[in-house]
Amino acid sequence: MEEIKNQNTPPAPALNASSQGRSSKLPWVVSIILLIAILSLGYFVWQTQKKNKELNSAKMALEQEKSVMQTKISDLDASNKDIQSKLDEMSQNINTLEAEKKALEEKSSSTCVKENSCKFRTPGSEFRCDATSKYSPMGNSLCTCDIDCNVVKK
Repeated sequence: MEEIKNQNTPPAPALNASSQGRSSKLPWVVSIILLIAILSLGYFVWQTQKKNKELNSAKMALEQEKSVMQTKISDLDASNKDIQSKLDEMSQNINTLEAEKKALEEKSSSTCVKENSCKFRTPGSEFRCDATSKYSPMGNSLCTCDIDCNVVKK
C-alpha cells in the first residue's frame, strides 16, 4: 500500500519561483547594474577624451608660443651682440679721447719750449707782437700761442 500511496501523492512543490509561474528578478537586476556600469564607463571615457583634446589644444598653443619666444630670444641675442659691439667701439673711442685729452692737458699745462716767441709761455696765452709775430711790448698786434706752441697772429 505504501507503493500506491507514493503513486497517488503529488510530487512536492519546487522551491524556485520559476516553477510557480513567476520569473526571477536577479537577471534584471544584474542587467541594470551592468548597463549602469557600461554607461558610467562610457561617460568616463568620453570625459577623458574631452579633457585630452583640451590639453592637446593647450599644449599646441604653448608650443607655438614657445617657438615665438625662441625667435624673440634669438632676435634679442643678435641685437645684444650688435649693442655689445657698439659698446666696445664706444669704449675704445672713449679711451682714445681720454688719451688725447690727457696729452692736450699736459701740453696746455706745460710751457712751450719751441724757439719762437711762445718759448716759456703756456699754450693758449696771448701776448703783444709786432708785424713779424715776435714779442714786442709796444707791438700793435695780438698773438696767441696755439696748442703746439706755434705763434698765431690775430
